[in-house]
Amino acid sequence: MAAILPLDLLTAIGSYLDEGGTPLAPYTAVCRRWQAAFEPIIYSRKLVIHSDNGGTEPPSSAIPVDKFQALTSGAGAARRAWIRQLRYIINVPYELPDWTSRKHKGYRLQNPVREANNEAFKSAIFKLFQVLSTWDRNNRLYLELGLVGHQPGEEPFTSYCPDAWEYTWDFTNGRTKATKPYRAYFPENDASMLPYAFCIDTLAFVDLWDPDNGLRNHQIWARAIFQIVQHCPTIVELHVDLDYQTRPDQLEYLQARRQAVSDGLAMVPNTLKVFEFTNELEAPWKDMMPALNVLSSDTDSLAMTVRDLSINLRTLKLRNTAMNLDFLCPIDSDGRPPLPGMHWPHLETVELNHVPCWLPSGEWLTHPTPEYEARIAAIEDWEWIICHSEEGFVDRPVIETEQFHRLFTSIGHAAQRMPRLTSIIFQLNSSVHLRFDFWVTTGRNAIATWFSQVDYRPDHRLVDFGQAYSVRLTNWPPN
Repeated sequence: MAAILPLDLLTAIGSYLDEGGTPLAPYTAVCRRWQAAFEPIIYSRKLVIHSDNGGTEPPSSAIPVDKFQALTSGAGAARRAWIRQLRYIINVPYELPDWTSRKHKGYRLQNPVREANNEAFKSAIFKLFQVLSTWDRNNRLYLELGLVGHQPGEEPFTSYCPDAWEYTWDFTNGRTKATKPYRAYFPENDASMLPYAFCIDTLAFVDLWDPDNGLRNHQIWARAIFQIVQHCPTIVELHVDLDYQTRPDQLEYLQARRQAVSDGLAMVPNTLKVFEFTNELEAPWKDMMPALNVLSSDTDSLAMTVRDLSINLRTLKLRNTAMNLDFLCPIDSDGRPPLPGMHWPHLETVELNHVPCWLPSGEWLTHPTPEYEARIAAIEDWEWIICHSEEGFVDRPVIETEQFHRLFTSIGHAAQRMPRLTSIIFQLNSSVHLRFDFWVTTGRNAIATWFSQVDYRPDHRLVDFGQAYSVRLTNWPPN
């Protein structure tokens, strides 16, 4: 009786069971008709696969990559058309949580524990790309990647230190003694062995949900991320989250991470249309302190590579990322762009969310009142300020007006060179709550809205800017 049920009815039954969380795999063994009805539902969900796990118990509900290859090859190649989303769990030998150890004499960053993880990472990525290199470019895939360690790892010449992130009276030398976070990379920084995967449409290096531990970071180093991206020649979307905690006094690490992003973006395939990037806020220990200079040189190469990348993009979204405020369309001291030929023929959406209230060179965009400035100037013992849990916090209600003039002037010039523009959002991560929204509405209308809790006037035609104001433009884009 079951074998003669209409295929549409079987599919409806499968969808109902799937919505209720019932595993569908057993139903595919009833007969070929049931297999044909239930397999498209199974494979159209986000499929979780994992690399070789070294004989340990595999993650629940995850398929070994070798089995995935067998299921989607030969007679099973038809299943590729159903698969749209993959999550790849990269099994490495050791779990190395951030900021939980301190190093001692004899410690080396290149040590057997980290090297074993890196070798496993390389092998896992190679195996997956070897499988996907056989797929047709028309089988478009969304791929998430992230690491999971088999067992707790302890690096040689380290000891457990649960508060290695903090600067406390008991741990004032963390800048040199705290063990840096582990992030996987290719040995010798060489990823040339990777096959090309033409089927990958979207890559996501974001926090992944672990049923046992909640959200966990993907734990892949920035340079390795972009080496993987380079082997996806038809990639359209890239989502990168590097928002993991780093000690502010390990400045070289912050600078190296930012430079790795800059170098990587310069080499992404020109097929990329959507780029979403979340950085760590990279704030100083306390608000009273100078901001951090995260630049590796006098030139902000990240700003230039993001600007160059944006020329071909449809969507650009940055979060927690310090940039010069006119990075997208640089202007001179007179407010004119020195590169008048710049043009963004495809760009529709620009979002700059939670923008730090300092420049990447370490200059604050907001300041305390003059009274607080005097108090800060008189501080002699910064260690006491950092270690004291109730000290070092200050409101910064005074903004660098000229910098925000440059921001809005730059946005204005850029917007006029974006014929497909639909929205621009700028949100400052500050107590002044400065926000700018620009929306192209029906027809050729556009609305620009400013909101701030300080008296800022982005245009002399606007009245007191202590609340929200809107300007309606009836001819967009301008002639």
